[in-house]
Amino acid sequence: SLYESLQFSSAQLRPSERIPAYSEVLSRMVGRMSIEPVAQRFSCSGRFHRFPELRISRIASSAIRGIRTQEMADAEQEIILIINLEGTARLAHCGRETTISAGDAVLISSGQPLRMERTASCRINVCVPRAALAPMLARPDAASVAAIPSTIEPLRLLTHYIDLLIDDPALLERTGELRSLAVHHVHNLVAL
Repeated sequence: SLYESLQFSSAQLRPSERIPAYSEVLSRMVGRMSIEPVAQRFSCSGRFHRFPELRISRIASSAIRGIRTQEMADAEQEIILIINLEGTARLAHCGRETTISAGDAVLISSGQPLRMERTASCRINVCVPRAALAPMLARPDAASVAAIPSTIEPLRLLTHYIDLLIDDPALLERTGELRSLAVHHVHNLVAL
């Protein structure tokens, strides 16, 4: 399918079904990861969008710990930009560690193991194939796991642009030409 959109909420699920259901959606729309709640009661809601050469999600959840092992790593080698809208997240990836606060972002590779612990939070994940960004980046791994502050203008522009795409998905359902243009814009903004 050229475009796929999915909404998820754990609110209507029994507590024992929440993590498995969320893990399944996360695996399909973002990437494989083992998730465990930090608090007793896990809750999560999200909107997920899949385009050719781009996946975007906005997820709100209670505090979690997540681990992606080498076996879970994605062979397709995507670059994932995590934009932390609310809360804090501590990540360990590629031998480096960082903490991001509300408004900050971080780049990671889907092809590498990851450890993450986050407070109750809201975040945007932008997944782009490494091959699509390679012509625009001299060293794609150079910024990996370095915190990107919220004051960086391209990050603020990207965040608002993604909000527009997520808040009005009908824009993207209409024509393939508009979807292609939106994907290209997101690629350019991630590369900045």
